[in-house]
Amino acid sequence: MSSEIIVRQRAAMQERGLDALVIASPENIAYTADVVVPSQTIVRHRLVYCLVPLQGEPEIIVVDIEESFVRGTASIASVIAYNEFTEDPTRLLAERLRAAGLAQGRIGLELTAIAQKSYETLREALPRATFVASDALLSELRMIKTPGELAKLRAVGKAAERAARQAFEQARVGMTEMELGQLITDAYLANGGDRLTMLVVGAGERSGLANAAPTRRPLRGGDLVRIDVIGTGQCYYSDVARTAVVGKASEEQLRTWSHMVEARKAALDGIRPGQSTRALYQRYAAQMERWGLPPIKFLGHGLGLTLHEEPYLGPYTDITLQPGMVLCIEPLCWYPDRWGVQYEDELIVTEDGYELITDQYDASELFVIPA
Repeated sequence: MSSEIIVRQRAAMQERGLDALVIASPENIAYTADVVVPSQTIVRHRLVYCLVPLQGEPEIIVVDIEESFVRGTASIASVIAYNEFTEDPTRLLAERLRAAGLAQGRIGLELTAIAQKSYETLREALPRATFVASDALLSELRMIKTPGELAKLRAVGKAAERAARQAFEQARVGMTEMELGQLITDAYLANGGDRLTMLVVGAGERSGLANAAPTRRPLRGGDLVRIDVIGTGQCYYSDVARTAVVGKASEEQLRTWSHMVEARKAALDGIRPGQSTRALYQRYAAQMERWGLPPIKFLGHGLGLTLHEEPYLGPYTDITLQPGMVLCIEPLCWYPDRWGVQYEDELIVTEDGYELITDQYDASELFVIPA
């Protein structure tokens, strides 16, 4: 898939007068080379760089212990390895830039992913090069997914939706949040997901807590149970939230849930190219105010190689929707220490509206777990 991405990166370089991109963050390494280098995020000195020149072959620089893994996984063929004890990967990057004839080039650098020490090393090694921040460029490119990216997002999104449904179907009163979490995990892997990166399972009063990890609290009659299935498949994220009740919901809970269903429908009805993300949020916020529900300054977010990315659907930014964007729409209402409900779906913005990724089950009725 990286050929699609690199074509886009090179077109952007051409427009901005760049001779190369140096990519360093785990998500943009995955974007460019289709690989998550295992120890990059947990061993800080094991730096990874992708060098994408305007002309010539892209290269990826990795620690030698992971060279064979990257050679067998990455879509970039040229892999340059370094010894983490005797070599400085940033100096090796400078050597590769010189070898590519870019010692005096205009180089896009992912500044938010490169340490000050590494930046100073590059400036010292390549004093005649010009370094330009490319973080916003990469974020902008990643908002519009390629066909290959959309295929991966569809697959992992549907895996998360099936996992949520299958786990609820097996849930029973007395089961602990951890046991329910294990059902979700097993179903997620069985349906094609690679790993869960953050699993939310909150029952009763814990359903009103943001990002509550599962505990040994048992499911009791009358509990609302809120889950959020967050994981990856082929480097891309899923984010699907569902809510159930153990036995019978109260009138207040049912009324609030019906508002979440209505808010979701209104949001989906507004999804189309040219739509303002802030306008979508403002309509949602006005609904919540009319209903007298606790305001949360958030209706949704972009989804891709990270869990939350542009475009955000909130009051702080305003982006025009375009075909190829992938969004999570998540009306939610939390009462901390009481209960919470959430209804989160994934979708793709299309030429004339949207394609719902999480469309396998009708989740508009509050799912009932037998008491």
